[in-house]
Amino acid sequence: MKSTIRNVFPSGLLRLAAGAAAFLAAIAAIPAAHAASVTVSPAQVAGSSPFIKFLSLTISPDPSALRYISVRIAPMAGSQTRAVAALYSANYLNGGNFRSHSYITGNTITLPVFGLYDNYTNTVLVTTGFTDGTYQQNTVSVPTTQFTETNAFRTPTVNQARRVNTTLSYDYVYVKSSSYGRTPIIIDTDGRIRFVGDTQTAFSTGFFDNGCYNSDGGSGLRRYDFDGVATVVKNYSGVNLNYTGVNGTGANNFATGTITSTNHHNFDPGKTGLLLECNTTALTESVAIEVDKSGNILHSWNFAGTISAAMQAGGDNPASFVKTGGADWFHNNSITYRPSDDTLVVSSRENFVMGIEYTTGALKWILGDSSKYWHTFPSLAAYSLALQPTNLPPIAPATTSPVTLPPIGQHGLSVYRDQLSLYDDDYQSVNQPTSGGQHLHAGSPYTAARKYIIDAVGKTATEQWNFSYNFSKYSNVCGSAYEDRSLNYLVCYATLTNLVGVDSTGAIAFDYSYPGGCGVAFNATPIHFENMRFQ
Repeated sequence: MKSTIRNVFPSGLLRLAAGAAAFLAAIAAIPAAHAASVTVSPAQVAGSSPFIKFLSLTISPDPSALRYISVRIAPMAGSQTRAVAALYSANYLNGGNFRSHSYITGNTITLPVFGLYDNYTNTVLVTTGFTDGTYQQNTVSVPTTQFTETNAFRTPTVNQARRVNTTLSYDYVYVKSSSYGRTPIIIDTDGRIRFVGDTQTAFSTGFFDNGCYNSDGGSGLRRYDFDGVATVVKNYSGVNLNYTGVNGTGANNFATGTITSTNHHNFDPGKTGLLLECNTTALTESVAIEVDKSGNILHSWNFAGTISAAMQAGGDNPASFVKTGGADWFHNNSITYRPSDDTLVVSSRENFVMGIEYTTGALKWILGDSSKYWHTFPSLAAYSLALQPTNLPPIAPATTSPVTLPPIGQHGLSVYRDQLSLYDDDYQSVNQPTSGGQHLHAGSPYTAARKYIIDAVGKTATEQWNFSYNFSKYSNVCGSAYEDRSLNYLVCYATLTNLVGVDSTGAIAFDYSYPGGCGVAFNATPIHFENMRFQ
């Protein structure tokens, strides 16, 4: 009886740790006759860091019998994390990847294994699948050297080790750091480093298309693959955005200018590509582009144009609010896409969160603190979402039906199941005439993760969930809060350099601190190293 990879991997995913027994039972049923055989050489080649190594596999008699290779790195004894696991299709290994690079030469496959523990003898299960549905398994010992570079993530302060019985949905964290010569840094929720980028310091980076994309520190875009190879994707220096996208120039818009930097704040997942926040010759922190994996610009937005058009249509003078040149009047720090109504959701730390039409760039709604300067303009106040009562526990002063709190100085926007999550810094405006208010508990400001239901038709916002850590933390700039699965969060208190996992019960799953502040962990996102697929 023949079996296929779909029988071996339920739902097409390689979640080996979660379903290891079912996985092994399924592959045990496959007949022992093979279309080919595999020999794993004892020789191993070190990668660009101790977290990467290359194994040499020889397929006999014919490599065309190869269908896939999967690798699984066993967790350390006592670890609560799922195993790092990746599946490579034969097509990917034979050049069907971003770099068109072949890992196969003749009968030899040079297989990258990433996510290894450093200073440890890793146990790696290599499963080779063939075109006739058969497979072969090899267990390989992969020793690594110690990661000795100066890096705060080597020595966390463990405020709360990962709980044994937590329901936490993720096991790996992609940390965006600009303080070290390597970015990004990927850790597991036990607090161990499992991957580092190359020697390129950049503020902006994002996980996209199974690679690490980051700015080159200027106006360029780079990609770092998990085999340790960096690729220059595109340089946008001097790219003219005045006549691209939806609102580059026009009667109601400020000119966009040419790109001068891709290195402020976030790279975020967009509608189909990656969202980059840019500076241009005309505007500071109020322009964004969406690019594909090869760096081609798919779309661009001029947020100065979006707001000025709305203000002019409402009878206000945008020059009183929107500024050009080097003025940081907007301070865009994160963007996300809401597919249910084709909306780009944009954080302006100085002012508010706004929803705009993806295609036209037109303003749809505003969620923000009405005591800030923007609300003094009737044209903008007309877009403000009405804040609804919530079912959340009362926040001091206690009320019977607590009212939704607006975000103040927010970062880290994301949408999960059509609800908007963000990190509410509670930081007032610094570059507007009116600074706005703060959320206080017992007279002190605090930072919170918040989730909202946005009704764009009814023009309302309802706070659905929040996490304030007992009002004990105040991290006023940078930071993030992302929902991985329902009510499973990763919160990055950036100025405190504190990473906290919250599971679906609301319990603290882990809590680690590091020396260094915002540059060490500007932003952090949960990722899934346990089900990587390279096809």
